[in-house]
Amino acid sequence: ALAFKVVHDFKRRPIVFARVYSGELRAKGALVNSSAGVLERPSGIFRIEGDRYEPLEVVHTGEIVAFAGLKQTATGDTLLCASGGFGAGLALPNADAHALDVHSNAEAPAG
Repeated sequence: ALAFKVVHDFKRRPIVFARVYSGELRAKGALVNSSAGVLERPSGIFRIEGDRYEPLEVVHTGEIVAFAGLKQTATGDTLLCASGGFGAGLALPNADAHALDVHSNAEAPAG
């Protein structure tokens, strides 16, 4: 999922709005913030309509949701499922191969 907005709610503290791009996540699942390199556990996942928070048990591909309690997540961060035990996960296909490709291209000499 991609965090596209962070606001501070009076009752729930940080609220991270994110779009799920792949897989699913259950409400008690742990997330890896791959941008910050930290493990976080949301205190809740919600669909927000105005001032109404609707708690969700499962989040699926394509949904825009709000995660409560992610203290180290900022706008633009990528969130991944911490374990395959929570469903297919919020994982990016071929993420390791892409990371290796980026690093190998960065080390190539100029010229």
